[in-house]
Amino acid sequence: MSRDPDPRRTRLLAEADLLLLLAGWLDRPPGDAEPAAGDLAALAAAAGVDGAADALASIAASRSTTPPAEWLAEHARLFEGGVDCPPNETAYVRRDKGRILADIAGFYRAFGFEPAADSGEKADHIVAELQFAALLLVMAARASAAGRADDEEVTSRALGSFWADHLGAWVDLFCERLGRVARLPCLRDLGGAVLLAWGTIAPRHGLGPADNRPVADEPELEGTPYECDRCPAG
Repeated sequence: MSRDPDPRRTRLLAEADLLLLLAGWLDRPPGDAEPAAGDLAALAAAAGVDGAADALASIAASRSTTPPAEWLAEHARLFEGGVDCPPNETAYVRRDKGRILADIAGFYRAFGFEPAADSGEKADHIVAELQFAALLLVMAARASAAGRADDEEVTSRALGSFWADHLGAWVDLFCERLGRVARLPCLRDLGGAVLLAWGTIAPRHGLGPADNRPVADEPELEGTPYECDRCPAG
């Protein structure tokens, strides 16, 4: 077996691919092109996430036996309509909603990221935030391969800031709630898979607990007033 000439780049790209896979499973109904168990095991190994191979294979197998119409109905129940599991940061983080969305949009603009135009989702949607984190990992991998240490440092700092200010403040609450309320195994188990992935990736990049995490125990439902952490009462 030949030695990988750039193991750091390979690991960063695998971490990104793992996050994109999980984001895609949150966003897309089952199809004919689900990844094979061997490919999932190779991805988990390349990303260095112990235990992920079995978790990913189980979700893929469950997706392969779930009718798309059943998945779409459950997806709508969880994330649309009544929203049993809100997929947006601003449902969990009790700060000024407009300020949160503006700050996320600033991150996206700075790195040329645009959520899918046809998704109709807000910038703070879990899928968009996972995709953006994956983009930063890809950019770090490319900078590492090209020997651009300054560029790699910029993307690493951005990932740390985005985690501390946004994704890290609510991803665990979303995943835990998804595991409680989802009825289909292929969606219910996704919460645990995302937590497993980030539980390995975050410490590896020095991403600790979110700073001054102002979150609710349960998500704020759409239409509920948001509290501004610096606004006076009344």
